[in-house]
Amino acid sequence: MESAVYSIYKVSVVNSVRNSLFICREYHIQPSEILRMPYWIYEEYLANIKDIQKKEEKELILSNIPYKTV
Repeated sequence: MESAVYSIYKVSVVNSVRNSLFICREYHIQPSEILRMPYWIYEEYLANIKDIQKKEEKELILSNIPYKTV
């Protein structure tokens, strides 16, 4: 049976790897560069990426709304 501390750490590692891979793929940053980043810069990248994704999703949704013709 897993301890609560281990399961929290495990989820954190999975999310960290997923986020790092996303940054590598979308922004063409090498994994070694991400590992050398101070944690607060990495967190800023993630915060900005989330904001950009929300804005793009909103624009996509709005662009797919059909206009009413009278």
